[in-house]
Amino acid sequence: MDKNTLIEELRGMLPQMERLDKHLTNIGSIEQRIANLQYEINQPVQLSIWEVFRPDSGITSQDQRKAVLRTFVGAIAGSLLGTLGSKLAELGGIGRLLGTPFILAGGLLFFASFISCPFYLMKKGKERQREAKEEYRQELVRRQADLQAATQAMWAEIGPHWGKITSIIPEDYATPICIQQVYSYLVNGRADNLKEALNLFEEEQHRARVEENQRYIYEKQQDEIAKLKAMQVELENRVINAEARADAAYYRSTYN
Repeated sequence: MDKNTLIEELRGMLPQMERLDKHLTNIGSIEQRIANLQYEINQPVQLSIWEVFRPDSGITSQDQRKAVLRTFVGAIAGSLLGTLGSKLAELGGIGRLLGTPFILAGGLLFFASFISCPFYLMKKGKERQREAKEEYRQELVRRQADLQAATQAMWAEIGPHWGKITSIIPEDYATPICIQQVYSYLVNGRADNLKEALNLFEEEQHRARVEENQRYIYEKQQDEIAKLKAMQVELENRVINAEARADAAYYRSTYN
């Protein structure tokens, strides 16, 4: 196929590639959401006592209000039992015998109402996590159906043209970005045939990957340098503070 014919064929593919790119972007976002949902579903249901007061614990404000109410009611009930026991004990004799269990029960109930609060919140937090997982499972089913529908819609639109596309461009290169770049190389005179255009595309893709890796390495090095500088500043400040304390101690021992 001569260059001009190839350019015309590729120009005819560009609108289809734009539509394919939109389909692939949509499918990619759905697949990413599915991956996130599967990750959340596979996370274990766990919540420690120390995590119940964190904002991301999943515990609702209603759960917190119930925990406060339970604590308040328990504390009041414990106080009333303790007061009743004290009054009975003041009567002496059998009243003291009857009052002692009330005093003990009131004290236990008073302290248990506070101690049980974080355990109650921990239980509620785990319940909320299970409820969230169930919602994730339901959404996962919907997203998987969306993915299937999006894939079918893509092939319904692109499928009839796919045979012609792959008869001109090898299937491994039949992507929107590759076809757009190959068309650009041919139109702008950077390549004279399909083989040259594909080789040029591979070279630029390889160069882009190398530059990306170099940029990543450079950014990591800059982060390490910044950390080392921060450590150096901290050590210098410690030395200065230690010297200042030593001077102060010397001054006190010399002039006092």
